[in-house]
Amino acid sequence: MLWNKDIDPSNGVIIVDNTINNVTTGISVIQSSPYIARNTITGQTSTGKGIYLDNSNGTIEYNIINNFDISIQFLYSSPYLLKNTLSDADEINVGIKTSSIPVMRPVISGSTLLWLGGNNYLNGEPTEAAMTLETSAYPLIDSGYNVINIDNTFSISGELDNDLYARVNHWEDPSFDVTGGTVYYQPTFDGYSLPQTSYYNLNSLGFGLYDTVYVKDLGDNPTAELLFLQGYNKEMAIEYEDAIELYKQVVSEYKSSSFAPVSLSRIFNCLEKNNSSYSDYQTIYSYYTNIKNSSEYPNETRDLAEDFAIKSKVKRSLFEEAIADYHTIYQNNQNNSKGQHALVNELCLLNMSSGGDNPNNNSVEEHKYDILSLIIGEDIRNNKLTNTSIPFAYKLYQNYPNPFNPVTTIKYDIPKDNFVTVKIYDLLGREVFNVSEFKKAGNYEVKFDGSGFASGLYFYKIEASNFVETKKMVLIK
Repeated sequence: MLWNKDIDPSNGVIIVDNTINNVTTGISVIQSSPYIARNTITGQTSTGKGIYLDNSNGTIEYNIINNFDISIQFLYSSPYLLKNTLSDADEINVGIKTSSIPVMRPVISGSTLLWLGGNNYLNGEPTEAAMTLETSAYPLIDSGYNVINIDNTFSISGELDNDLYARVNHWEDPSFDVTGGTVYYQPTFDGYSLPQTSYYNLNSLGFGLYDTVYVKDLGDNPTAELLFLQGYNKEMAIEYEDAIELYKQVVSEYKSSSFAPVSLSRIFNCLEKNNSSYSDYQTIYSYYTNIKNSSEYPNETRDLAEDFAIKSKVKRSLFEEAIADYHTIYQNNQNNSKGQHALVNELCLLNMSSGGDNPNNNSVEEHKYDILSLIIGEDIRNNKLTNTSIPFAYKLYQNYPNPFNPVTTIKYDIPKDNFVTVKIYDLLGREVFNVSEFKKAGNYEVKFDGSGFASGLYFYKIEASNFVETKKMVLIK
């Protein structure tokens, strides 16, 4: 787990060429701008996250991520995603939460296409979907040349604010479970025929490392994208003040553009890279606060502005004020991912305000157990499930084991606080088990002991709010 306090902000965090095996969570980055590339990350089957980003942007490319509940998850994060392979996720390949807009496509401007994102491979049979979305959180994926090769589940599920354009990607048996808009996915990509590139640029990452960005010459495209690309080129040329002005122009002139919230994030990245002063962060605090309070901007932009205003306080060492801000957000959003994000960042800042990590201590500091438990939804000290990872939707899982003798586990998810009833019936419809209790939003399990029952087919049912679902299970003695 990394957050950017003692690391040189002009370079950010660089994590490359690692093999990480048999872990519950591979890489967790909070409040940073990471470059994460060419890592192979393999989890313990059906647990944790491969990469978890909270309040972090940067670039994630050429990684191979296998065997996690969620391959990659974002909160308040809009990184570039390029040529990653995300396989065998138990639940979700890409989880996009609260004001996150990952760039999963090349950036096109005028006559130039830059491969900053896109051509990711999502494989396997996740139980929820290849990608899950929350309101004000979605991917930039149109003309992204991604390959979504998912069986027996949804390609995309969740809530949309508007229609989502996801054309020129490869969808294997596309299926969408979304509300609030429509996913437009045609024309499609054959999965192989990528545009040929004309040349490449080498962008310095610091430490003698470079990111290779491939470029192709094309025809004209939208002005918002043109301004964004001009800002990106200035940023890569270490002309940070010019880059910030161009990004601000995107935000102010193209408020409803998908590039506006991404530009808002890049502004803060440029300030960090430029080793900006106290007064610079004081000025940008006012900028972000004005956007947060303006009804002219979409919700995702205002939420991001609120978060960067708090980060501006952190950069001025106003830790107590920032902690209080995150605590207020958490108190008002305890049952959603915005609240989880605020709590994680509050815990990070509490540690930073007390002096931060000890670089001479090789052991894991105690506070990290709490933060990692929040991230993966599991108490890593005692290996018990916690209820701090808020699900996207109601869900009843297939019992395990099945068939069973004599004990089996029934797991379920609830995204809101509710009274939950779990009942079990025999083949004749007689109720043989009933548990009903109030539960906070989270992930739960019920044990059923069939010792006193005959072998055969049984039915188990969950009722929570308007959600009702029934599944079958078999007791064999």
